Amino acid sequence: PPPPVAAQTAPPPPVALPVPPAPLPAPAPLPTPPPPAQLPPAPLPPALLPPPPSKVQMDEDALWDDLT
Repeated sequence: PPPPVAAQTAPPPPVALPVPPAPLPAPAPLPTPPPPAQLPPAPLPPALLPPPPSKVQMDEDALWDDLT
């Protein structure tokens, strides 16, 4: 005898119950930013500043003049 019709049809998918949205966890407190340990370098006094390129070029020319 043919099998019952109920056996041939797949069982109906379970009705998806509306899942209540999971309560969002309390936002973790943001870590306080560490104090800036490395402060931006203070502007060097003019004496410590590297000479401008033109000065360097002139010095190199003078050195070459001394060597020649």
